[in-house]
Amino acid sequence: MKKRYLYLTSLVLTMPMTLSAQSITNFEEKAGEENYTRLGVYDAWPESPFRIQKGAATPLLEGNVRVLENTIGDDGNSTPKMLMVQRSRYGSNQFGARIDLKETFELTTQTKYVHVMIKKDKPGRVLLIGLGKRKDRTGQSPETQQFWALSSRTIEPGVWNDAVFAIKGNGGIDIHSLVIVPDCESTHDLQEDFLAYIDEIEVNNSSLPRFQRGDYVLNIEENTVSAKNNYYVNNIKLKSPSAGEQTITVGSASPQKIYRPLLDKAFIAKAGETVTPTINFAGSWMNGYVYLDHGQDGVFTCDLNEDYTAPEGSDLVSYYYIETVENQSGFNYKGEPVSGNNRNTMQTPAFQIPSDLKPGFYRMRFKVDWGNADAGGRVTETNNIIDNGGSIIDVRLNIHTDDVNVTTEFRNGDVLTADGSVLSGSKVKFGEPLTIKMVPENGFKPDGIILKHGHNLLGDSLIHGTPQYSTIEIPAYAVDDEGLLTIPAEYVDGDLHIIGNFKSTTGGEEQTGNYEVNFDKGLTISRTDRTLNTVSLRGDQGCSFTSSTMSASPKTVYQDKTTEVAMVKPGEHLTPSVNYTTGGPMHGYFYIDLDNNGIFETEVGADHRPTSTSELLSFSYLNGFDSNGMEKEQNEAKNENSEDTNDLEENQVNTQNTVQNAENSISSNSSQTHQTQENSFQGEEEKQSNKENQGINEEERAIELAKEAWGLNTDVYTFSIDSKEGDIYHVQVISNT
Repeated sequence: MKKRYLYLTSLVLTMPMTLSAQSITNFEEKAGEENYTRLGVYDAWPESPFRIQKGAATPLLEGNVRVLENTIGDDGNSTPKMLMVQRSRYGSNQFGARIDLKETFELTTQTKYVHVMIKKDKPGRVLLIGLGKRKDRTGQSPETQQFWALSSRTIEPGVWNDAVFAIKGNGGIDIHSLVIVPDCESTHDLQEDFLAYIDEIEVNNSSLPRFQRGDYVLNIEENTVSAKNNYYVNNIKLKSPSAGEQTITVGSASPQKIYRPLLDKAFIAKAGETVTPTINFAGSWMNGYVYLDHGQDGVFTCDLNEDYTAPEGSDLVSYYYIETVENQSGFNYKGEPVSGNNRNTMQTPAFQIPSDLKPGFYRMRFKVDWGNADAGGRVTETNNIIDNGGSIIDVRLNIHTDDVNVTTEFRNGDVLTADGSVLSGSKVKFGEPLTIKMVPENGFKPDGIILKHGHNLLGDSLIHGTPQYSTIEIPAYAVDDEGLLTIPAEYVDGDLHIIGNFKSTTGGEEQTGNYEVNFDKGLTISRTDRTLNTVSLRGDQGCSFTSSTMSASPKTVYQDKTTEVAMVKPGEHLTPSVNYTTGGPMHGYFYIDLDNNGIFETEVGADHRPTSTSELLSFSYLNGFDSNGMEKEQNEAKNENSEDTNDLEENQVNTQNTVQNAENSISSNSSQTHQTQENSFQGEEEKQSNKENQGINEEERAIELAKEAWGLNTDVYTFSIDSKEGDIYHVQVISNT
């Protein structure tokens, strides 16, 4: 049943559960009974062809607006009729549908909200213009523009939206007409007209859309930047009896975005516990609000009782102040009047988690705002969440029991408890490390595990965008010689499903475990235009390493720098780079022997990225791709300078010694290497040198290199081999003059 005619009463900024509203029009009335006197178009641009210009009797152009049967209804709006307006490319970005009201409404000093159902195919903001006159100015034209208001959010194209506009004035102003501008973006790229559809216009005191699209909607765009760069949340906390005080760092950002989704972070608690939230905020004269989506339905319900207390079961679980008279007074969470300096508090009182809340990850929101319960942020014309310096942070709350369930899956081996007992179907302690034992069949060896951990493991990993579980790979190097592997406590955050991987030990080329290379380690480089000078390593936890200069005498393909050590920390993200003098395209490859077995595993997946067990962690080019899985041309690694230092791209090395994930894939458009315990740098250089050296012996090549290095007119000099020491030729140069 549709809401049709309600009465407008005294308004407040945040209303209790009983709302007052005035229906402007829904275009359903019979002829002669409409809530409007006239429909047309309006353009605020004085020189618009849709306005009467000087010396003309009529506008140059007439707009196209009319009431039509609603043939495009969906779950957002299924009313029989709607208003259509043709957005003309000849109008300005203030051109829209004009509705002259049969009954005016007053623009007061208290904020009201105009709701307009709108559907259009072009994304962008919608503008609302109010035309009217002051009651005490009899000579003022009702065509006077009394307010302009942008919709609180960008309109999602192709579907019905409830566009919400916050309006207020100095009081004593009657609004005679509303102009709905369907596209207030720049018109420079508008090449053709388009249609927009309007319906269900209502004025009330709720900033919440009458329906929402998407989950946990905001009243701002996600990338909106605060007007106060020095206002931000340092951290948020939650204290529970079972877990103690937990802290999630937020911190300042540049730019200072209002919304900070931190869904990889989670607090933990048990059902039935009383917990205390805290918001550590850099700023003053603000209030804190905490929300918990008990129903996991993608909506934070935040209606209030008539006394401004939260009803039982509300998702608004903690707050202190609700403003009812702007800049003057309001009520606290107990329903008590608050005014003056008592309004200036960031208190977020303790609340009880329902005892029947089932285990799972729940969306939790911490909001800093002023006197407003709306989880999407205050949208009043003044002191809105953008202007007041507010913040919105989304995290998860992990509701858990003392024990979690473990299931296993394996082939060519078994996955057991550390003492060899059956693991699958057992229960283990929440939040404690779990050691398992991998027992391979004959001819196989452990190859790590795939671990799914969290809640709802048999269902969707996302519930209304909130992650319920994660899947990670723990590679073979984390398994010790006894087949034992310890799953860190941080991953025992819910139920566990463990897939044991085992690799065949038969077949394939045997390696000795001595870091083999495919050439004699004494092989020298004959080219002079290509030289590896140094390798470097930088980390985000203090690692800063640059090797000594590579040997030039002899200038060998293989360089042993194992006496030099790069100091890194577990979990540190590293950026390796090389200083390389190049005469043409080259590719770089970077390895770490993670299990210290003297062999570099080089497995690359179908996505062209190193697998979780690969020890080839970075390459600039392999079979048309780099190690980020990005398609590359062979010559994209070319250095344009004669000497260049080449850093890796965005993905970096993660030195976490238990888990290696996708972050370990590193790529670059240039040569790269890395040094930790043992390194190996192999490129195309030896292959190219061998090809170029075919048909010429080593002595002749040495003389040719000497001539290149001499750099003078070699016709007046005689070059010959004087002596040889190992792989080094001494060239004698005699002047013919």
